[in-house]
Amino acid sequence: MSPPTGKPVFLVVAGPNGSGKTTFAGKNSVGTRIDPDAIAKQIRLKAPESTGMTVGRAARQMIKEHIEQGKSFTVETTFSGQQAMRDMEAARAAGFIVKMEFIGIGSAALSAARVADRVLEGGHSIPAEDIARRFDKVMDNLARVSPLVDELIIRDNGSRNFRLIARVKNGQIIHQANRIPGYLEKAIFEIDGHASSQGG
Repeated sequence: MSPPTGKPVFLVVAGPNGSGKTTFAGKNSVGTRIDPDAIAKQIRLKAPESTGMTVGRAARQMIKEHIEQGKSFTVETTFSGQQAMRDMEAARAAGFIVKMEFIGIGSAALSAARVADRVLEGGHSIPAEDIARRFDKVMDNLARVSPLVDELIIRDNGSRNFRLIARVKNGQIIHQANRIPGYLEKAIFEIDGHASSQGG
């Protein structure tokens, strides 16, 4: 659903592997939900030999079409690369309101443990080295993303309750929890520092 302004919304649900993005997006999506994991399942039912590149191209095409057509949509991403940032820039240039819900967990070890639990329940596996490599990149990208979004909401899901840690609007922190998990301190400090430098 678009906000009262009538502008389309691009909602990015970001976070490390196993953080709870799919659970959160399932209850809080805006417009069409573009979930690479769901796309992968659909493609592999039709073509079991399909690769990750095939899935990636399908998701990219859906994102491109929604931006071009001005339709609200939600994307889930580990946010460990640069593509999501490019998508946010393109969406803003096209007149979208861009929001990010960042779902964090405390460590790469917890991320790996959550993925292992998911595999036991029939979910897909991810190599431990990929999880560890992505984790640091995710946190680095979180620290840099606030200038690209209209609103950034940071949550901690270590206890599976999606606890609100910070809300950033137009680059300014407008809410901050009394207790900030250690793994989020650096990113929030850098977001605050960027806001101060912009203001000054």
